[in-house]
Amino acid sequence: MKILVIDDDTNVSQAMRAILAQHRYDTILVPRATAGLLALAFDRFNLVIVDIFMPGMGGLDTIAQIRKQSSIPIIAASGFHMRHRPDIDYHAGALRYGATACLRKPFTPSQLIATVDKCLA
Repeated sequence: MKILVIDDDTNVSQAMRAILAQHRYDTILVPRATAGLLALAFDRFNLVIVDIFMPGMGGLDTIAQIRKQSSIPIIAASGFHMRHRPDIDYHAGALRYGATACLRKPFTPSQLIATVDKCLA
């Protein structure tokens, strides 16, 4: 199984790759939405994990763009802005834009794997 991770935080994306590799998932990391959309155009993936808050094109717009072209499972991940704006439910917005599931940062390895497994089932 091949997973595309679109996240501008290299520490988070590297941690995801390490966790996913332990469960035999092949993971490609890209730091921006535009690079992720390009990767999807030229390669085949089983799942996409998208950070909601990134410079340039944000995660919600990225999810909408992916949904226009594919029914691939998408996990929306975020946490930073949710601590600062608890009145806005960005995960609910991600689901409305077409995400399959959401993952609140920080997450544990078992939460990541459980969410990935659920989306791929």
